[in-house]
Amino acid sequence: MEITPELRSHPDNKKWGTYFMRMAARTDCNGQEVRPLECLIARLRNQSRARSPKRAWYEFNLIDPFLEMPIYDNLTDPRFMMGGPCLSHLSFKLKGDRSLILTAFYRSHYYIERTLGNLYGLGLLQEFVAKEAGLEPAELVCHSSMAQIDCGPPFSKTKVQALLRQCHVLMAASDTSPPVVAEVRR
Repeated sequence: MEITPELRSHPDNKKWGTYFMRMAARTDCNGQEVRPLECLIARLRNQSRARSPKRAWYEFNLIDPFLEMPIYDNLTDPRFMMGGPCLSHLSFKLKGDRSLILTAFYRSHYYIERTLGNLYGLGLLQEFVAKEAGLEPAELVCHSSMAQIDCGPPFSKTKVQALLRQCHVLMAASDTSPPVVAEVRR
């Protein structure tokens, strides 16, 4: 079953669409449909098969534009002043010859309400792309150009501070290091 028509008719898809739609199907400058995710997976599969361990160490730093996936659309998105996709860009890179790094760029993040779900979704995407390309997921890196701790309803500053204290207690009691290390810079 083709899921794209179902997503297009969903009430939440009035203005921006969904990340999935932006990754699954786009229209190029000639009006032809392109499937960015499908192209990316095929490219990764071909690159991972063509690599040899002796060449992988220096090829790791080469930039392949076909492994970059813009989410923001410069042609249609500027007409909307508010809202829109916070996820701006995805970058997939081979690490060695069998692992896949995903770097995500967000224009903004609400850390309490959205980030955990975003990281979970990115992890699932990385796992899917890696599996389809015959690779293993490696590091997942997430950059936010603006991060906010949402202290409006239902999250008061006091509740956020209590939640952070709880997290610190749980991390201190844990035998292992946390799976995700967040670094917030100003």
